[in-house]
Parts: sequence; C-alpha cells; structure tokens
Amino acid sequence: MFQLGNQVRSIGVRAFLIAWGWILLLPTGWSQLRQEKISFQLTRIAKLPLESVEILTLSSNSINGKSPQFVVGDKVLHFYSNDGRLRKSQHFPYSIYAIAAGNFVGAYYLEPEIDGQKLNWYVFHSTGDKAYYLQWAIGRDQLIPRLFLSNQGTTVIFFPEECLIKFFDSDGHEIHSTVCFEDASFTYERNVAGVFSDDGWWFCLATMENAAVPDTPDEVGRSGSPTLILFDQNGQEQWRVAIDGYWSSHVAVSNHGDYLAVCSYRFDETNGVTLPTTVLFNQEGQEIFSLDFLFRRACFSPEENFLLLADQNQVLLVELKNRELIWRKSFDSIEGLLINTAVAHNAEAIALLFANGKYVQGKFLYENPQLLWLARNGTELDLQQLSGEKFQNSVLEFSAEGSKVFVGTGSEYFELTKSIDNDSSR
Repeated sequence: MFQLGNQVRSIGVRAFLIAWGWILLLPTGWSQLRQEKISFQLTRIAKLPLESVEILTLSSNSINGKSPQFVVGDKVLHFYSNDGRLRKSQHFPYSIYAIAAGNFVGAYYLEPEIDGQKLNWYVFHSTGDKAYYLQWAIGRDQLIPRLFLSNQGTTVIFFPEECLIKFFDSDGHEIHSTVCFEDASFTYERNVAGVFSDDGWWFCLATMENAAVPDTPDEVGRSGSPTLILFDQNGQEQWRVAIDGYWSSHVAVSNHGDYLAVCSYRFDETNGVTLPTTVLFNQEGQEIFSLDFLFRRACFSPEENFLLLADQNQVLLVELKNRELIWRKSFDSIEGLLINTAVAHNAEAIALLFANGKYVQGKFLYENPQLLWLARNGTELDLQQLSGEKFQNSVLEFSAEGSKVFVGTGSEYFELTKSIDNDSSR
C-alpha cells in the first residue's frame, strides 16, 4: 500500500508539473496570436482625366503599382508611363477593340467596303510606338476572325469557317499557316477559344470540327467533335486530343505550358443528360484530372502549383501536382457577378472582383465593384467596396510578393495592401 501510495503521489506530481508547464507555455502562444493582426488598406492610386468614362475599356494585364499601361476609349488608345503620365494617344477612324498582353497591345477595327469589310490589326509597344500592322479582307457573309496576342507581341488569327489558323512573329511576318480540319464542314456555329502561355512558347486552341447540336426531347443531338490542339511558337502542331462531349468553350494554359484546361458539355448516356466538364491535361496531352464544372475564368498560380476556376458566382481551387480539389465555394451572398480573378504565388492569396452588370446603349457595363481577398484555404479575409463609374473591363493583379493587389475599373485604379502586425514588443 505504501508503495502504491508513493506511485500515485509520484504520478500526481508529474501530472501537476506537466500541466503547470503547459500553463507556462500557453500564454506565450496566445500572446503571439493576439499580437499577430491582419489588416487591409485600400488606396486609390490613380484617377485618369479622361472623358466618356462610361465607354472606357481597360486592356492591361500588367499594372506597375502606379498607373495602367493601356486604356481604350471608343476610337482612341492611350499609353501611360510608369509614373502615370500620358505618353501617347493613337486615334482611329472607327471604334476599336483591344487586346493587351505583357508590354504589347493590339487594336483592331472593321472598315466597311463595297463587298464586305476590312479587318485592320495594329500591334503597339507599351511606349505607343507601332510594332506592325496587318489587314485582311472579310467577305460580306464571313464571320469576324479571332485574334490572339502573346506577351512577346506575336499574333495568331483564326478564320472559323475554313478552320484556318495563321501565325505571325513579333515583326508581323507570317511564319506558318495550316487548316485544322481538312474535311470540316462549313458552319457559322464553330466555337473557338485560344490562349498563349505567358512565356509565348505555346498556343493552345480549342475548337470544333463541325456544328454541335444538343439533345432535345424530339431529336438526338450531334457532337461538334471538339478538339484541343497544342502549337509551339512557330505554329507547329505538337498534338491534338478529342474532347469528350458535343461542344467546347473556354481554354486555359499555365505560364510555361505545363498544364492545359478546357471545358465542354459531355453526354451522360446513362441518365440521358449533358454535364458540364473541365478536363486538365499535361504538356504531353495526357488527361490528368477532371471536374464536373464549366469555368468562365481560369487562373494558374505563377509557379503552376494551383489552378483557380470560376464561373459567375462559384470558385474552385485545384492543387495540380496532387490532382486534388482543395475547396469549392459559392458566393451568392455577394451582390453582382464574378468578373475577374487573380492568384498570388503558391496561392497564398486569392482576389475576386464582383460587380453588377447591365446593358447601357448597346454596351454591357459594370458598376458597384467589390473586391474580396481570400486565403489559400478559402477563408474570406477582407471585402472592399470600390467607388468608381461604370466600366466595361477590369484589371486585377497581385504584386510579386503577394502583399498587394492592384485593381482597375473604368478610370480609377486602386491598391489593396495586406499588412501583418506581429510586433512581439507589445
């Protein structure tokens, strides 16, 4: 009994000491948690002195923290320096549509002619100097070709009716031309989506061989034979894969072309329905992952470890190396549509831009933008209401270290900064 009592007392003493040790340690951890405070500060960093704000279109995919590079008006393209000064303005005889990529911007307009129209395509450097100019005659009954611009200033043009694709170098010289489907039927309903990798080495094209007809209660549908094709920078086809489904829409490629994503509608013959699908491929054209989701926006993290997929109010985060869906969230409580996304390095921060949209005099304009900051695990850290006029497009980009996100809407540009206060001296 004496020995047992000693053992009990010994165990009790050890337990007391261990518990006291935890008590001594816990306040330090609590103190650190209390002292680490995350805060956000929104700053308007630029207000452009431009008229007709309601028809301005932002066309920059790179903000330097002070001002935009390119701003598009109805018939004018403005170029800005790093300190926010207007460098140059290029004026055009007709309304223009613009595409910005890296330090280049392309602008095209349609010029009426007797038997159709002429497509005029200008590519400019960030200084406002013209890099090259191309033009094509478009027949009266022809669809407008699709134009794509790389960060290196190269151009791809796709003619939907003939499935003809042409590649041009950064001086505007044609370097390759090919027909994607030799026996394709003529159709006005051929959808096409294309994108360059950020390094300019790869061009990914998703298109269809024929017109797609979905199933109806009275008739069995017909697949458009959607196909994903990867080209190198010289226009040489590397591979092509058939996409399971009858129709394809959006496509995305990671910064260096290691991953490609495409979405389509596929048949579910068992249940007699069609399902939205996103399929991921590696650079060799092998399917590696799929999701029941139809994305409108896709954003790879800079190091290519994560992929953010989004539609109008739902967002998914995928870890690419492990082929794992990290989370899937809906944002129905936030007013408006999801119109832009950005992902910082290793998905340490995620930015989502929401806004209300409506048609105004034939143009779809946004207003009342809201910026949401998320952690990698999907936690909502900050929601900011942005002021500003109506706008058509937006710019959203993280700084290199991921502590700031830059957003441009209409004529206004904002900077949202995340700060962590973990001063242990308090």
